[in-house]
Amino acid sequence: MLSEEELRDLRITLIHAHDRTIANDGGSKGLPRPELLDLAINRPFIVSGTYDDPFEMAAAVAESIAHNHPFTDGNKRTASIAMSLLLLVHNYRLLNHLTERIELLRRATQREVGISEIRDYIAQYAVRI
Repeated sequence: MLSEEELRDLRITLIHAHDRTIANDGGSKGLPRPELLDLAINRPFIVSGTYDDPFEMAAAVAESIAHNHPFTDGNKRTASIAMSLLLLVHNYRLLNHLTERIELLRRATQREVGISEIRDYIAQYAVRI
């Protein structure tokens, strides 16, 4: 479980990471629905014990960002960053290609995959560091 300070830091980090990815890869900068970012970040912690597994926690936050689009552009890229950051907090990293992650998150935006499929994907490619 992350502390309130760690959740606040995650929010700030994701906003900065989003801005950098937009600057590097293109798209429109902006966070027109900040409440959706807050809900995504807090999703694993709203109901205690719901997402005890770090892979499921990372999947829940990434799925929420990808599907709910809190940013103007770059939601799948930011969801991928959120997934990676939450895994790093738990001493994991993903060994796969960013394009594969983005495709998975694209499918999440269409509700073709959900948390369990994203969690399984993470489990397949996560390694302890």
